[in-house]
Order: sequence, then structure tokens, then C-alpha cells
Amino acid sequence: MFLYISEITPANLRPLYITLVTMTVGLGMMVECILAMFFHWQIISGIMLVMSVANFCTLFMVPEPPMWLRSKGRTAEADEVDKWLDLGHVMGTPATAAPATTVDTADVPDTATVDGDKKTAVAPTPYWSLFLRRNVWMPTAITLTFFVCQQGSGVYVLLFYSMDVLRDCRVPWDSNTVSLFLSVARLMGGVGFAAMHRVARRKLVMISGGCMAVSLLVVVAYMSAFTGVQDPPFAMTLIIAFVMFMFFALFAILPMPWILCGEVFPMEVKGVMNGVVQTCGYVMWFMICKIYPSMISSLGVEIVWSIFAFFCILNVLFAIFIMPETKGKTLAEVLLYFEPQKQVKKINFP
Repeated sequence: MFLYISEITPANLRPLYITLVTMTVGLGMMVECILAMFFHWQIISGIMLVMSVANFCTLFMVPEPPMWLRSKGRTAEADEVDKWLDLGHVMGTPATAAPATTVDTADVPDTATVDGDKKTAVAPTPYWSLFLRRNVWMPTAITLTFFVCQQGSGVYVLLFYSMDVLRDCRVPWDSNTVSLFLSVARLMGGVGFAAMHRVARRKLVMISGGCMAVSLLVVVAYMSAFTGVQDPPFAMTLIIAFVMFMFFALFAILPMPWILCGEVFPMEVKGVMNGVVQTCGYVMWFMICKIYPSMISSLGVEIVWSIFAFFCILNVLFAIFIMPETKGKTLAEVLLYFEPQKQVKKINFP
């Protein structure tokens, strides 16, 4: 979804439209928590099945992105999709015209000069060589690093092991009620993310990671201070800290790696590299969720959540020193970030 939106919307509106995905996912999870309070799991599964089938059917109504169509030379189809999406009037030109990527012509010669004016055809560059370009391997390394930092923050552990986490941290409230609070926090965080769509992406990641780290440090400090206490005072401290952790996760750390994948790869390899990088993200997601119970048994709650807090801080450092700024930039402008500065200076945008 993030990839599709990044390809069909103008650069100046892309941040706003992308936030709709985060908001609707948060709304869906909150609805699931509410349904769980009133219906049996078989009924909820049936409802989810009907919605999944309906969602699958709608995919056949969605056109291919004009940017992708133009990259394949299907300009007429791209123009039709532009009209169907009614985005051309936003910028006065085709809203999703495929941007030119910066490629050294020496790497992809079409012809070669022999004996003065005589030219002979040269074999085209193999497709696999595209993956060796600087503007492919560098965004791959950056996005994978971002996923490591994101998964290490523990946000998905709290989402999918919320009841176990609350039990391990000795939260006195009913776990279903607190899970509903977390879902509301996720929805409100998505709304906050949408409201701050004009803020630079790197700044959002710094705010999100910093506030998440503070929230987890409060959790760790509270548990360490009242270790062995049967009924520790100020029990609301843990609930507020976890709710704020989830709220600020939606500001950037949770959605941003998925968003970044759709914004940093050249069109020639965007589909393949998004599949590769996001698959790695899902594998990390699976692994961290599955090893969490073993980590709790081996290391203890305080150490595990201290590690998560450390990774939240790493997200802040990643935003400061590594992450490219993509807000409001076209694909061609984003790709310049991965080119040597000497080559960038030679390029003039109209």
C-alpha cells in the first residue's frame, strides 16, 4: 500500500496520503479490540474473512501506477490512469510522470563509434547489473538498517504480545482493557502522524524514537524500583508509559521504514527491491516476536525492555546521521542522495 501510494501521488501530497494508511490500520485494530469484548472469536474471524475477501476483490479495480506504466513505455495507458485518478490538475503536468534517474551513460551504452562515423550496436547491460548500482545497494543497506532499529524497539512485541507484556510487567488492570487503550493510542498516534505530515521525516523519527525511549526507561525504572513489592504504588505509571510508547511509535518508528522502502529505489528495480527488503522486515518481525518469551525467561523483564529502549535511541541516531530526507521530493531528487557529491553538482534540475 505504501509503495502504491508513493507512485500515484505528487511529491507535495505524498506525506498526507500515506498517513491515511496508518490511520485506517489503527482504526481497524481498535475495532477488533472492541469486537473481542462482545463477540466470540469464531464470529470475529468470520467478519475478518468477509472483509478480506472484499478487499481482495477490490484489487482488480485498481489500475497500475502511471509511473510504472511510463517506465515500461506504455504512455497511453499511463495517461488514461492519470485521467481516472484525476491527479493531473494538481501540478499542471502528469502527476506521476516517471522521473529521470541519474545514470552514467558509460554504464549503459546503446551504440559505440568505430572508424569515425560508423556505429555498431553494443549488447545491453544485463538486468542483474542494475542491482550493483550505488543507488540500489545503498538504499537497500539503509532500509535494512532502519528495519533492524525498528524491530529492536519492541513495538511489534507490544502489539502482538500485549497481554503477556502486561502480565510480565505486573500491570494490575485487566489486559483486555489495557489492550483497548493501546489500540486507541495507536489510532491517536496515526492521527498525530497525519497532522504532522508537513514536518520533515527525519525530525519525526527523532521525536518518535526519543519519546519511545523515555517511555520505556520509565517502565524499566518503575519495575526496578519496586522489584519484589507485592502491590507496588502508582500502578497507573506503567499503563501511561506503555500507552505513550505506542502513541509515539505511530509518529514515525512503526510506519516509516515501510514508507521509506517505496521512496528510495529506482523504478527499474523498485518492485523487486521492495519485495526483498520488506520480506526481510517481516522475517525480523517474526523472529523478534518469537524469541521474546525466551528472552524474558533468560534475561528478565528489566533487561529486555532496556534493550528495546537502547534500540529506540539507535533510531534517533539513525535519523540524525544516516536517514535520507524524502518529504516533498521526487524520486529523481531522492536518488541524488545516493550519488557521489561530485556527480550531483553536475546535474541541474529544471
